[in-house]
Amino acid sequence: MARNSNPAVSSRTHLHRPRRSRRGEVQMRRIEDKSSRQVTFSKRWNGLIKKARELAVLCGVDVIFSSTGRLYEYSSGDRCG
Repeated sequence: MARNSNPAVSSRTHLHRPRRSRRGEVQMRRIEDKSSRQVTFSKRWNGLIKKARELAVLCGVDVIFSSTGRLYEYSSGDRCG
């Protein structure tokens, strides 16, 4: 058996290394239960607001919030008519 040219890597290291399982893809579909849909929306919305605040700090950009800290309107490019 040929030796590995890199002395830092043993020839046994890569033979029995278990593979990590990857996250499965999540299918995007409408949540039919109205209550579950609202809970999911609220959680995701709060996460987006947190990221918007972080973006404002890290990149020095303006993100517009009301005096109470709420973002009232957001429009993505594909929904503008």
